[in-house]
Amino acid sequence: QASQLSTNDVKFKFFDFTAELLQLISIKLPHSTGFLPRDWNIVRGILEKAERRLLYLKDPQQYSTVYPREPADPVKIVVLGGSILVGRNCRKLLRDMGKNLNMRLPNKECTHSFRLQVFLDQMTSLLLHPDKPLLVGEPLRRELGNLFLVSKIAMGGTNTAVGNQIFKYDLIPEEAQGADIVLNAYATNDMHVLTMQDFQAEQKTLREGVFDMIQDFVRTIMQPNSCQDKNHPEFQVDRRPLLLHLDDYVGNEQREILQTMELSQSVGTLAQYYGFATISYANIVREWVYGDTHESWFSPEGWWAIQPDMRRAATKTTTMQREIHPGMGFHIATSWIVAYNLLHIATTYCSMEQYLDSGGNDLVDYEKSWASNLIPLTKELAQAPGRPHSVPSGLPPRLNSTLLLDDISERWLNQTDGSVCRDTRRCPFSWVSGLSLQQNDKTWILDYFAARTMKVPNQKPWELVDEGGKIGFMAQGVGNRWALEFLNLPRPIQTVSIFYLRSYGDKWQDSRASISLSAKTNGEQWMPLGESLELLGSHSKNTSEMYSKELDFLPVLAGG
Repeated sequence: QASQLSTNDVKFKFFDFTAELLQLISIKLPHSTGFLPRDWNIVRGILEKAERRLLYLKDPQQYSTVYPREPADPVKIVVLGGSILVGRNCRKLLRDMGKNLNMRLPNKECTHSFRLQVFLDQMTSLLLHPDKPLLVGEPLRRELGNLFLVSKIAMGGTNTAVGNQIFKYDLIPEEAQGADIVLNAYATNDMHVLTMQDFQAEQKTLREGVFDMIQDFVRTIMQPNSCQDKNHPEFQVDRRPLLLHLDDYVGNEQREILQTMELSQSVGTLAQYYGFATISYANIVREWVYGDTHESWFSPEGWWAIQPDMRRAATKTTTMQREIHPGMGFHIATSWIVAYNLLHIATTYCSMEQYLDSGGNDLVDYEKSWASNLIPLTKELAQAPGRPHSVPSGLPPRLNSTLLLDDISERWLNQTDGSVCRDTRRCPFSWVSGLSLQQNDKTWILDYFAARTMKVPNQKPWELVDEGGKIGFMAQGVGNRWALEFLNLPRPIQTVSIFYLRSYGDKWQDSRASISLSAKTNGEQWMPLGESLELLGSHSKNTSEMYSKELDFLPVLAGG
């Protein structure tokens, strides 16, 4: 019942389907657990935050007495992904089951991230009010509030490389700022044939490209971020989120079974090295999918069917078709799998809590540890030589073919990318199409850009357009110039990132744009910042994809 989308499936017509999925999935949930997080300090911080929030939901007055200076924010979970997380093909089961369902179920409310929020809300309600009927959606939030807040960042045609840019430059929406848990759900898009073509252009194999792309993302998310606690200035707070990687890929961008597992092998290597947690939907369903590739509860229905018109029934085929978007069964199951792994991490921590000195990562002196009282040392002999030293601060050196046992210790000790405090947003201006509901609001977008648009003689600003659900700006003819001005910069700026769409067809053929940057300080003349960036609007693929480019230059001083 906690999985019912009460505001959509009011009469729970998918009760039987949900029950059958639960019967299959529940006994295999342990197979979804992969690597556990190495830094239990982060887990402890999340559990303490959840404990405070739970007390606030139970008794706000008691909370203000116990924690007079602590905010009562929910635990923030941010899920990143591509078109699967957008919900493509998720609601197709409604059409397959017949038109008499009369159910409103938008793609965004069919996805596993939305279902995870519903499930966690329902479980919170059961915890606080076990004798009351279950509520969901707005009624639950009004009466109870959220213990967890799940935010989705999902855009079709994106992969972990785009996710890295989003976090690297703090482009995440306001409601998702300060994430406690980050779930990378890009796995299928990372194995997409279009991603493969990008790697080939860089002269990389699929394995090399995936490995490098995910490592960049991991290093961005896991970079130490210690800041002074605003409520307790005498303490430093590590603001890194708990990183989880979800492997949801079972095919079929690659037909060779070994190739389909290259992503999970790369993620496993990186998880062992950096110490982040992994979750695998694929490990649960793989034998069912391989045993019957015509099933469609857990794998894409379109593998053995052609359906150019969604209003008409699919045509069965004997030749396997390209399709990466699974149906509703995947999304229901994945919401349980993620919830199970969050519980698994929490209970593992709780079972070890009394033994975790300083989070369990520091090599605490024996006499200062939990073990000294339980097993006192006899001290008949001196301590054996060669005891390991404390782990160096910061992330370990980048993992690649040049990293050797000979010098890894020295390189780790001497690297300069230690802990920094990032307590403000890095970008004073940002907008990424599709990133959130607000950033898809055309009125908000136009107002946001109008405040920064300069008047150019005989020129009009670029037009805001919606191309197949992808909102962006397009030039109004050849040579159309658009100038944006950013005044009184709050901090030095030395990088500008451009997200742009490349597509196909006559409208896009041979299109290109030129981006140039200039700066001035204290009324001086505009000075160019390096060379212009030339962007191509078309490519040799029958799809529309988001790309990103960066312009780096000498810092423009704050106030310019």
